[in-house]
Amino acid sequence: MDVDDRLELRVVSARDLPEVEGGDCNPFVLVKCGGEAEQTHVVNSSQNPEWTTQRMIFLDVAENDVDHVVLSVWHKNLGGGSDVPLGQAIVYLRTVVLSPGIEQDDRIELTPVPGQTNECSGSLRVELSYFVGDTDLLDDDASDDEDVGAKPNMLVGTFKRARGLQKTADVYCSISCDGKKARSQVIKRSKGPLFDHDFKVPVSDGTKEVLIKLKDKGVLSTKLIGECAVPMVEVAAHGDVGLQRWFRLVGAGGSVGGEERGQVEVSLAWVYDRKYARSAARLLAGAADVLAAAGNVFARKKQEPRIDDDDKPTDEDAWMLEDTEDMVPLKLTSKEQEEVNERRDAGVMMADRAVDELNQRLADRLEPGDYQVQVHVIECRELKAEDLNGLSDPYARVKVLDRVRKTRVIKKCTSCVFDEVLYFNFRDMKPNKIAEACVDISILDYDAIGSHALIGVTSFTCGYVHAQEGHEIYRKWCGIVDNKNAEDNGYQGYVKVSVTVLGPGDEQKAHDVDREYQEEIEREQESGDAGVFVGQCCCGRCFSHERLF
Repeated sequence: MDVDDRLELRVVSARDLPEVEGGDCNPFVLVKCGGEAEQTHVVNSSQNPEWTTQRMIFLDVAENDVDHVVLSVWHKNLGGGSDVPLGQAIVYLRTVVLSPGIEQDDRIELTPVPGQTNECSGSLRVELSYFVGDTDLLDDDASDDEDVGAKPNMLVGTFKRARGLQKTADVYCSISCDGKKARSQVIKRSKGPLFDHDFKVPVSDGTKEVLIKLKDKGVLSTKLIGECAVPMVEVAAHGDVGLQRWFRLVGAGGSVGGEERGQVEVSLAWVYDRKYARSAARLLAGAADVLAAAGNVFARKKQEPRIDDDDKPTDEDAWMLEDTEDMVPLKLTSKEQEEVNERRDAGVMMADRAVDELNQRLADRLEPGDYQVQVHVIECRELKAEDLNGLSDPYARVKVLDRVRKTRVIKKCTSCVFDEVLYFNFRDMKPNKIAEACVDISILDYDAIGSHALIGVTSFTCGYVHAQEGHEIYRKWCGIVDNKNAEDNGYQGYVKVSVTVLGPGDEQKAHDVDREYQEEIEREQESGDAGVFVGQCCCGRCFSHERLF
């Protein structure tokens, strides 16, 4: 059993369910996936119920040749009698399995449950995603030699960061190829967002183009900042190692007129994913009878599962199983392709909604009132040298909302210990405002004449920090990046920090600083990094201060 081979499903809502026994029904949904079954809670007296149930997770989908999910809607008889069937929906998994990690949002018309005699009407809305990992659970004895010569089937890479944007925006990056898409998280209020987001997109055709887009997610609409196209031939030429570089953004359709749109750094590689190939091949083979009988790969008609797994496909069915080793998808009609594209676009919209819901959940955990943000700047290592002598004069500048605090300047070094705690007190804060507030920790090089040069910056949101255990991020090494200088690629050094966000009723977590410091040294000595990234805080003052309201 492996959680990487899993289907995540959430029943969202139903619409226009029939009345039962002269009144509204009390609906719940029973979900069957292979040999597993789960159900939602009961919604009382509603023909248009909505469920807030957590996602249901079904494991070993490919391992057990599961090719469809059955969702049965029932009326709960609160009087103690038998429950009454209202209808069922069958979701075939071919599309979602061929797009791992992409959420599919479907509304399906209900059909009668076998043996159902009462009225059947209405529809059911479900969200589902399939996830496939890097390990091969389908054949534990498989050798890497089997992959030699296999045709690549997966575009993998990382959204790194962007620079040179003309204005501050809520930015995210997306990639699409051959109708399949992936996207990063939204980085709030940034002109140089750091994404650091890995992605995987199934791609079997090396003649296609990869389209990379940078977008500004507004409240009412999403605007294109810029885009660029990369031929898959160029990606394939770099082999499994792939390519990584800055791509210049242009306007929609490749237009180059107007203002500069900035650049985005992305890594891309076209590789063979054995587990994806085999899991999809199994599901395609298992779905062959279903597809042939339905006559349409998106058929939603009721169909019984296969009776005899040993039955061999007929010549008429054989075309469906050709080239499954290379995972070439079935050729779709224009109407079917349009439906696939619509579902994928809906999946992107659902991902946007999920991000918004996550931010809202973080805000919901916060109470209105007074807040304190504590930032302990502990030390820096391997800072970029900004001065001609090969050193820097670093200090830390921390900004939270409209308030700024600074540490002292330490002269002529690239590694140093600050060990300073900076406090930010805010009164009568609304949950949304404190949740979205950024803690920007910048390391700068002090110059007596002229402006101080930015070495690098790292950021956290207060909502994210407050959601952590103890409402803190404790003694964490963070890479810092320079999002203002186009010549500075990668990390410009490292800073160790602790950040705490305390609100109404929150208690500060107590730490045994001496013991934790000693354990930290021992861990890094065991890993062979002693003296490289070892915290130097010995003051005994870490997070021991009382709140200063």
